[in-house]
Amino acid sequence: MREVGLHGRLADFTLEEILQLIALQQKTGLLTVDAAYPMVLAFESGMLVGYRDRRRNGTDPLESFLKRYGFFPTESWEHIDFVAHNSSLDLTEILVNEGLLSAEELAQIQQEAAQEDIFRGMQLRDGRYHFLPGRDGLAGLKGRVRLKVDGLLMEAVRRIDEIAGLRDRYFSNDLKIRLGPEEFEASARSAAERRVLALLGEENTLGRIVAGARMSEFDTLSTLEQLREAGIVVVQSAPRERPDDESVTEERSRWALEGPTLRLWIGALVAVALGFTLVLAAPWSAYRTAGDDDPSARLQSHRERARVMAAIELFELDRHRPPKQLEDLVHAGWIDVDLLERIERTHRYELRGTRWTLQPRSVPPSSS
Repeated sequence: MREVGLHGRLADFTLEEILQLIALQQKTGLLTVDAAYPMVLAFESGMLVGYRDRRRNGTDPLESFLKRYGFFPTESWEHIDFVAHNSSLDLTEILVNEGLLSAEELAQIQQEAAQEDIFRGMQLRDGRYHFLPGRDGLAGLKGRVRLKVDGLLMEAVRRIDEIAGLRDRYFSNDLKIRLGPEEFEASARSAAERRVLALLGEENTLGRIVAGARMSEFDTLSTLEQLREAGIVVVQSAPRERPDDESVTEERSRWALEGPTLRLWIGALVAVALGFTLVLAAPWSAYRTAGDDDPSARLQSHRERARVMAAIELFELDRHRPPKQLEDLVHAGWIDVDLLERIERTHRYELRGTRWTLQPRSVPPSSS
């Protein structure tokens, strides 16, 4: 007897909850997400074994990751395209066979690209999903990975928690980054820091650094922040314009996103525990129309904020610019009016050049 699949709307059952369920029940099959950022994820016994598939619309996410972050020059991509058009080799096979990456380097990059895919997907709230159980959907799958879902989810939660704060400091691709006054021993710095420092030289723009650092935007911004805190690099920026009615306290409060990262980590662990209890109590088919019954209002607020952030990013991908105001997201069909009204009561959207932030309007004073 064929096993029943799982399908529904992301508004009712988020990608995070779907992935937790697949992992906890150790399912094998293919998950397709039909949304503004389409996804195809393959699973084997609850492990993620593929995030690239010919049935996925748009560009190969691994190819996009490599091109977005400057892994190879134009001539290398021309050679890759030539080999791809004159053979049946997968991109992963071409990269190793042509000596562009070692097998170990490819495995690490595949994990980073899959992590960014999950990070983007977890911010989707509009669209539909369908999970087809069984091994039929895995036939012909190339460039396989083998990654634990819980680790990907925990890292995605951390990135969602921290990315807005980083973008608030590094708010424009035109920011100048230069070496600071602190002397340092290059060999004592991490590999990521050495890559950024090699790009930096005397001075460079943020956009050029992100586009050539050979790692995700989040990892590059995090690395820059570590170097800035150590006094190794200095961020040279023009003064940011602020509305007249905003106070210095509000300016300083922008780092208080939705609570510390630790709180979200704990929340994710609690969600996994609750999911495990539900798995024991109900069959797979019971989750077909499952909704979001998380009792945490803070987590719900976090999810709504993540949904709006995803809408902003998708608007930017579609229009090649961020929205000038959140109302533009409603007019473009990315969010509805109800969500707009809720988010505007609690958050403030700011656009400076090509960089944007979505921050809480106020933060309660901390008790000492």
